[in-house]
Amino acid sequence: METLLEKRKKAAKKYRWLRRGRIFMFFAIIFLLLFSSPQFVNPGMVGSYEVVEQVPEETVAEPVEPPLEIDEDLKIAYLTFDDGPTVFLADILAILAEYEVKATFFMLEPQMWSHQEVLKDLAAAGHGLGLHGVSHNYKQFYASPESAREEMNTAQATLETITGVRTVLVRTPYGSSPYLKPAHREILEMEGFKIWDWNVDSRDWFYRDQRMVEDTLQQLAALEQKNEVPVILLHERSETVKFLPQILEYLLAHDYSLQVPDEETVPVQFTH
Repeated sequence: METLLEKRKKAAKKYRWLRRGRIFMFFAIIFLLLFSSPQFVNPGMVGSYEVVEQVPEETVAEPVEPPLEIDEDLKIAYLTFDDGPTVFLADILAILAEYEVKATFFMLEPQMWSHQEVLKDLAAAGHGLGLHGVSHNYKQFYASPESAREEMNTAQATLETITGVRTVLVRTPYGSSPYLKPAHREILEMEGFKIWDWNVDSRDWFYRDQRMVEDTLQQLAALEQKNEVPVILLHERSETVKFLPQILEYLLAHDYSLQVPDEETVPVQFTH
């Protein structure tokens, strides 16, 4: 009996050691699993071993660009010059550069050939380039829809030859009313041209003195009251060179931003 009890004591003792060993092995395995995980591995300590964390594709977030802030209080104006390039263009460009503003020039094809160098300066300065046709003769330009198209295409080809620039901006001689008929308009628009008129006429060809400024500023004030974007018609003349700074000072003092239209800009056109 004593022998049997002694065997049982030895067996129980052995079982306790086996149980303790199993518990130790269990915790040892857990320890190894935890500290061998990639998030606990320092690549600098393991030589060439490189840890790459796999991220499911659907969880990778694309960077989100902040939305563009649109200044609803921005006041835009378009300053436009017709009938150039002329000998007065260099002076006009100097004034525009002094005030750090841009303008758009609707030019005649023969004048481009006569003033190629200043035309290149105009393009290099980032001003808007537009077409005004070839003849500036309403009988020739409006003789047929095809004649209007041919004059603009000829002017387009010349502008591209001299500056490398193609434009969709056009202004027909004397504006689109009353000579531009629906058939003329249709054929020009089929060519991709955007027809621009104006809503502020400086009449610099008529006044030739301070009255030109006074009349222009009155028109600008009236449009401002109606919250309409002004498109100002000027010409490359000596009188315009003289009075242009006064017009620019008014526009800047009234917080206008002088911009250049592009092919997406909705043009100002006469009502028909």
